[in-house]
Amino acid sequence: MRSFIILLILVIFRSFTFAQINITSDDMPSADDIIKLSVMSNNSIDVLSTGENFYWDFSFLQYNTQTADTFVAIIHTNVAYVPVFTNPFDTNKASLAFLQPDQTQPNPQIQITDSYDFYKKKTTNYAKSGFGAKINNVPTPIKYDVPELYYSFPLTYNHCDSSLSKFGLSVPTFGYYGQTIKRVNHVDGWGILKTPYGEFEVLRVVSVVNVSDTMFRDSWNFGFRINRAKLTEYKWIGKGHGLPLLQISKQTPGAYQIRYIDSTRITVDVDTYEIKKQDFIISPNPSTGMVTINKNIFDDCLLEIKNLQGISIFKSYLKNNFTHIDLSSISKGLYILTITTKSKTFSEKLILQ
Repeated sequence: MRSFIILLILVIFRSFTFAQINITSDDMPSADDIIKLSVMSNNSIDVLSTGENFYWDFSFLQYNTQTADTFVAIIHTNVAYVPVFTNPFDTNKASLAFLQPDQTQPNPQIQITDSYDFYKKKTTNYAKSGFGAKINNVPTPIKYDVPELYYSFPLTYNHCDSSLSKFGLSVPTFGYYGQTIKRVNHVDGWGILKTPYGEFEVLRVVSVVNVSDTMFRDSWNFGFRINRAKLTEYKWIGKGHGLPLLQISKQTPGAYQIRYIDSTRITVDVDTYEIKKQDFIISPNPSTGMVTINKNIFDDCLLEIKNLQGISIFKSYLKNNFTHIDLSSISKGLYILTITTKSKTFSEKLILQ
């Protein structure tokens, strides 16, 4: 009888330990979150194996680069974006913004900088409301007619949902540009995920995204539509991490792009300057003006920026763990950013572009 009771307790405990989790809005990113990520690509990786109470072992992943995704309050974005995404009468107003790194544009006549994605975070869902960017140095906020739905809450196994989002705008000297985005999401597994960062209870979400572009050239008096290659995202989501613990994406055709939450694993020397990235995260770098400092030590610090001639052009005291600094008034170029604590000095090259 005693052996039977012990066995029954063990069975109940095992069932409780490995029961599937529920994901809610509390597990999504918030303003001032800076999430460290490792990034790599892979031409062949198993993304199809899934199911109930599944064990995914991706502990073999080896990153090529590391980065940090930065989320900010909307008031810290370009002033032209704020009224569009914080309208109190808009039921789809955004809750926070994600600072996008600047990317090389295929058309040299169109320069896109200062780009933010805007997200709506509610108890019922998490969705993308639109984006804002400087297009040829003109701040341009773009609001979707219907938010692009990423997750519905509570997120549970076998849940399915979808969204169809559109936007359009007139482009000076060009004509009209519009986009249609269809996203279909399915929770197709739950269990344990293992990465170089650790082991976690997760839900696995597969999203299929189809995008089409619509363009009309005034000079041609002619329009056309282009269907982009299908994008598939495999996301393993755990409690309280903001972003997926692991995301594997593939745009057909192409290699798998892999991002997973990680610790900062490197210490780098640049010229004679010591960079301790486990103590400070400075992002984005390069930057178009707004820089976020995430410090993981408790001391108050002095931040100073000098040009290559050694002339100090900016100083500020860092008291909080997260500090947003507007450097948009400083000329573009290469600078040395120095952070001084009571016992150490940390320096890093900073590029403003």
